Amino acid sequence: MSRNFAVIDCETTGFGKSDRMLEVAVVVLDGRTLETVDEFDTLLNPMRDVGRSDIHGIKPSMLAAAPAFEEVVAGLARRIDGTVLVGHNLRFDAGFLAQECERAGTAFDAGEGICTYRHTKEKLAAATVRYGIALEGHHRALIDARATAELFRRILEETSGAPAHMPVPDQSHSARTLRREAVGAPSTTPLARLLSRACYPSSLEACVAYFEMLDWVLADGVVSPDEQAALDL
Repeated sequence: MSRNFAVIDCETTGFGKSDRMLEVAVVVLDGRTLETVDEFDTLLNPMRDVGRSDIHGIKPSMLAAAPAFEEVVAGLARRIDGTVLVGHNLRFDAGFLAQECERAGTAFDAGEGICTYRHTKEKLAAATVRYGIALEGHHRALIDARATAELFRRILEETSGAPAHMPVPDQSHSARTLRREAVGAPSTTPLARLLSRACYPSSLEACVAYFEMLDWVLADGVVSPDEQAALDL
């Protein structure tokens, strides 16, 4: 495999079509050695409420100086275009990246990526425990992407997946980012941490999405309209 791998992770306001990215990270791995050759991460201003702060740990005050997605899309494209995407529940992360690119008027094709969840059938926190991989600060995009990259190294199988296509757009905005270290990151609740270690009984994408949504509902006992719509599918 000569193409590089781009391990992606994002934190979002929720699961619905109206939800937005709050944070995105990419860890680029050399296609031959699997060594990390580049990293990118930033908080994002979603132009709406932040959703479940108790899960992702992002508060509105942390995003006051954060860039919009349109301001960082070129930096993402330079790292993703032509790579093979990797993610833990890749459908979720690639889906949100596609939504944001569509809003920004930017082309994006995820190609045939590699989902580490399909191999482990476990949530990231549970899988990293089983493989002995550090995961301090779960639900921070860069920390989760680094952990997924290490998990990918451990379970790598031969693949001929098609690369992603995300051409670098013309960008008039300054390429600025805002990392969590600059604004602080509150910890998640004990229940959210407990749910993060749950195992899924299936690797079917529809089941994965459903169990993820159940986690969100159980964490606060409140079913929002977007959550209800997702559970009804």
